[in-house]
Amino acid sequence: MNKNKKKYGLLGFNIQYSLSPKLHKIIFEKLHIDGEYTLLDAALKADEESALNEVINMLKSGELSGINITIPYKEKIIKYVDRLDEISQKIGAINTIKIENGNLVGYNTDYYGIVETLKETNINLDGKECYIFGTGGSSKAVYYALKELGGIPYFVSRGKEGEGVLSYNTVGSLKTKRELAINCTPKELDNKILSKFNNVFDLKYSKVTDVVSDKSLDINRIDGLFMLVVQGIKSQELWQSKKIGLYKEIYSELIKEIKKQEIN
Repeated sequence: MNKNKKKYGLLGFNIQYSLSPKLHKIIFEKLHIDGEYTLLDAALKADEESALNEVINMLKSGELSGINITIPYKEKIIKYVDRLDEISQKIGAINTIKIENGNLVGYNTDYYGIVETLKETNINLDGKECYIFGTGGSSKAVYYALKELGGIPYFVSRGKEGEGVLSYNTVGSLKTKRELAINCTPKELDNKILSKFNNVFDLKYSKVTDVVSDKSLDINRIDGLFMLVVQGIKSQELWQSKKIGLYKEIYSELIKEIKKQEIN
């Protein structure tokens, strides 16, 4: 084994489904980086606290050169880092940790993935109401991105309504269609909710196409795969301290890998 190989990983819970190792393998090969990307699944450890401490110690010791974070740790992990960059401070959640001069620095590259995906769809959000389903770490990045794109975001929760937070019943009772819903939950939105929007962006990546017209509900469905690619590339840009870009090219290569796996 090459001792100079850089090791990275994804910290989460029950994440064996993740496409991140495939994505980062493509990036490593394209950039000729001697790197390895593994899943750091807290579900395989005795308890959450020991799982998080183990990963942080691996970063501090240099065993890991950087990590991504997914649900449910995008907010919980913040107390373990030394500082946050400006954007992640505003968002209040991180999905990337980089080692800088011995310090663990938290970043949020989900934000870039959301922005680039919405730009690709050419949806005009300026002054339009947008509804965010879910209130976890990913939803915070979505809220910040929508504000930056000129949208008027609302959270939708199964709990009590409050300032900027609506109930599912309220959304289900809307009389006219709104421009965009973004699903940040692991569950599918039901058809009654979906029918209230022109566009539905699901952060999950269950398909291999970015925009699909669902004629039965008269909506456009936007998949989360392109977002995954952009946030992954942005994380690598941080870790490698270099501009990469190549969003569409790497996205196309990932789709080929997914289809190849489906055939096999």
